[in-house]
Amino acid sequence: MATTVAAAESLLLTRVRDVQAVAHGDVLLDVLSDCQRIINACYGGVVATASLTLVHRQTCYVRSDVATNVVRPVQVTANNRILTRTPWTELKSDNPDWLHGVGMPRVWDFIGHNLLVVYPSPPQAAAMTASVRYITETADCTAGGTLEIPDAHVSAMLDLAAEVLLLRQRLFPSIAEAAQSLTQHSNPRIVP
Repeated sequence: MATTVAAAESLLLTRVRDVQAVAHGDVLLDVLSDCQRIINACYGGVVATASLTLVHRQTCYVRSDVATNVVRPVQVTANNRILTRTPWTELKSDNPDWLHGVGMPRVWDFIGHNLLVVYPSPPQAAAMTASVRYITETADCTAGGTLEIPDAHVSAMLDLAAEVLLLRQRLFPSIAEAAQSLTQHSNPRIVP
């Protein structure tokens, strides 16, 4: 069951001892929205799939070629095969001309924050579509809405939001307690 924004606000304001929202009423939805985006980017709770047309002699695709709300791809499939994620530096060290490789796609990588590499590019005669599974950017929180992230990640989001609001209040001893709580939500699957 999805957590409502009102319930998250109430829990958060109780944690930072501002139940009436006197100190944080003006920024509360913005902080919740940003923290939801950060936690989703780290844990990958909200994912979607989009099609990408692979073009002959093109191995690099801008993130917006996949979709407008891509945070980070997590899986690429072409010809009903899941491609292996391989660091682009390995491709470069194995073959200096890797950008010009042609054949059936075998590997992929995400360079920086904006560039998806699918290597090698498909042959000229083959019109190929890849399926890209990616972590989506969550929408802004609204007063009557619900959180997009799964309930399992809400406590991590509230811990992060509490740290931000306590920092805003300059309650530094309380931040240490919130930070300790946040570190208990560590995720070894986080990929830079």
